[in-house]
Amino acid sequence: MKTLKILMTFCLISTALGTYAQFGQGGGGGGGYQQLSPEDRAYNQTKQMKKMLNLTKEQFDKVEIINVKYAMLMDSTMKANGGFSPEMREKMKPMMEAKDKELKPILTEEQIKMYEENRQKMGTGGGRGSNK
Repeated sequence: MKTLKILMTFCLISTALGTYAQFGQGGGGGGGYQQLSPEDRAYNQTKQMKKMLNLTKEQFDKVEIINVKYAMLMDSTMKANGGFSPEMREKMKPMMEAKDKELKPILTEEQIKMYEENRQKMGTGGGRGSNK
């Protein structure tokens, strides 16, 4: 259960940071479209996971497909609801749980443990009142 919570937090933070970057730039409309697409955010997230967990090429490819799928789902959900908010966190929980269920069979027990340790080092408790 703790692993699931940590994986959900990591994915949510990664997506939220990408979304904040997206909404924070280019307020003038069409100028300089430097925002990351959901696909690019997912690729960056997968690269981070590869470094952190020593993913094999096969794992990387599978994880990237899952990350893209859920980055696109979350992106469309956030756009439909006006961006990231505490209410969005609740709406995204089922998505994150589904994503974690898809990721778990790909990762080894050791990789899951490494992931948890890295999340603790990065301070997963820093998410404004999300200590449940």
